Amino acid sequence: MPGIDPRPDPGAGALAYALLAVMGGWVLFRSADLSGAIGYFGSLFGRDGVGEISFDMHDALNDRVIMTLIIGCVLAIAPRWPQDGPRLFRPRPADIA
Repeated sequence: MPGIDPRPDPGAGALAYALLAVMGGWVLFRSADLSGAIGYFGSLFGRDGVGEISFDMHDALNDRVIMTLIIGCVLAIAPRWPQDGPRLFRPRPADIA
């Protein structure tokens, strides 16, 4: 029946796993070889320690940019607004048959 999706929504763990898998794929395709990818993953996880950010990066990260990034992250992981109204009022597939 149109408008009814019987599949359950993926949980936060499934979404995080998909995001990490895609980002890991980007690193693999960006690197010239496997040793470069391993080194890049090591840097991402802080193998080389935490350094200071450059002046250009510090200058670019003003309050408006940081707030925009935070709002974008929240909206990216927030549940989608149902297209057919709240789920409370939509019939379940078992109620239709």
